[in-house]
Amino acid sequence: MSGRRSPPSSQPGTTSTPGPSGPGQVDYGYAYKRLCALTGSFLDNSSFTPHRGDWLSVVDQGLKALGITAVSVEEFSYGGLPSPLPYAFTPGCGEWTPGRIAQALEQFEATKRAVDESGEAPPLEPEVVDAVMQCIGWMRHAQERPGFGVIGFRS
Repeated sequence: MSGRRSPPSSQPGTTSTPGPSGPGQVDYGYAYKRLCALTGSFLDNSSFTPHRGDWLSVVDQGLKALGITAVSVEEFSYGGLPSPLPYAFTPGCGEWTPGRIAQALEQFEATKRAVDESGEAPPLEPEVVDAVMQCIGWMRHAQERPGFGVIGFRS
């Protein structure tokens, strides 16, 4: 599959201002999710499915511990559909743009250099390291395709 965006499909998002919602608004969210599934690339999300209550915020803390602040997996829980699509309460949807991905990967590389120089890495649980590295993999996958980002959904 190919397309403008690469869905991680943990089903976790960003953009879009909530607007009025009414009957059928949820359909827009699921239709957009289906469109992304048809035109994007599925990215391994085994570190995220199924996940416990605050797992996404735990992974975000791991990203921050590694100096990565340009992206957040928790955004996939509460974001909205990209404009001009109408607001839909579910599924949660979020996007990591190519610019944010480039910034996050630069932040990661800077942290790697600092760890190599000091010999000290932030103490993270192995499951958190796995999830963070899965996020890095999503970003590298997208960055290899100019103009691509990552979009995620959470139902």
